[in-house]
Formats: sequence, structure tokens, C-alpha cells
Amino acid sequence: MSKVTPKTKGLKKCKKKAVKKKKKKQKISLKRYQEFVVSLASKDSTRTAERRLGTSGLGLAGEAGEFADIVKKILYHGMDLNEEVHDRMVKELGDVMWYVAFAANTLQVDLQEIIDKNVEKLSARYPGGKFSHKDFMRKEKAKK
Repeated sequence: MSKVTPKTKGLKKCKKKAVKKKKKKQKISLKRYQEFVVSLASKDSTRTAERRLGTSGLGLAGEAGEFADIVKKILYHGMDLNEEVHDRMVKELGDVMWYVAFAANTLQVDLQEIIDKNVEKLSARYPGGKFSHKDFMRKEKAKK
């Protein structure tokens, strides 16, 4: 479990409020979300396969960078992880998710398939069901 610091102590409050907010909103399936993403994409970004890949990759990198910038400010610049910052981070993750779904559409694969393959890969990598630093270091040395 992670250590609670002044920067992260507000996270529990944020989580509780987020749970309350979630109860009010209707859920959307992964399949429907992918359809929603297609409906919002600009004509220019979908004109060719290369444009779709570019939009996916560059958009994903940009939005992940925005999330990382907030994390950097929390860790190294004294920004508190309060409700407002938490909400900004959630919104940035939503933008990341949009580009992940756009990339999935570009590759003509369902988000559920991506999730299932990731679970399969990680289950094989961590057969005990959890990360082992010892196993990680052994695998890293074997790469050399």
C-alpha cells in the first residue's frame, strides 16, 4: 500500500466523491464507446489509414503527456492532489482513452479484445498473480 503524504491525503475524499458522482451517470459499453469516438473524429483525421495512425499515436502521446505533466507537478513542484486536480487527471485519462479507442478503431479491433489480450499477456508474465522484483530483474538480465 502506498504511503499517504500531504500531497495525496485528499485522494480518499476525491474517490468517495467520485463514487457518488458515478451513481448518477449512465454507463456506456466499450463497443458503444468506440462507435461514439468514430462519430467525433474529424474528416481530416480519418481521410487515410496514415492519418488515422498519426491521429492515434500523436494524440495518445500528447494526452498521456498532459497527464504526466500533472503527476510531475504533484511529485516535484508541490501541487496538492485535491479534488480539482483529481478531476483534471480523470479528464486527461478520458482523453487518453479517446485516442486508445481511436487507435483500436484504426486497427479494426475491439477494446475488449485489447483488454483480454493484455490480461492474457500479464497473466503469463506474472503467473503468481503479482509483480515480483526478483523475477523482473532475472528477466532483465536475460535480455542482455
